[in-house]
Amino acid sequence: MGLEMARNLQRHRASTGQTPITVYNRTQSKCAAVAEHGAHTVTSPAQVADASDVVFLSLLNDQAVKSVVTEILDALTVSSAPLLIADTTTVHPDTTQWVLDQISQQQQQLRRPVKFCQTPVWGAPPAAKAAQLVF
Repeated sequence: MGLEMARNLQRHRASTGQTPITVYNRTQSKCAAVAEHGAHTVTSPAQVADASDVVFLSLLNDQAVKSVVTEILDALTVSSAPLLIADTTTVHPDTTQWVLDQISQQQQQLRRPVKFCQTPVWGAPPAAKAAQLVF
């Protein structure tokens, strides 16, 4: 669903003259579907965070969320602008608490204030494709 959400967001931003989004996927070929609408592609979640004020996660499972959040937090040394990580992944509440704990424990070392919100979506992949998900 993340691919369709990113594609719809980029289409909207392009049609309204806004700056393009920055996208990453472990399978880089999946980024092409968003890049063809003007998105910038990068090779790591950390690069997305460096280029963004808000990072949306839409990942496979709890372990993927932990891995990506760890990579983002480990790389936040460049900007002083606040960062919001919004996770649309369906995960166990313990994973959300783990993310919150990691941010809290590392906040003093980060050069960038980080906030986190769990942003579940309602809808199936066809609804994502049709831009009809409910946040």
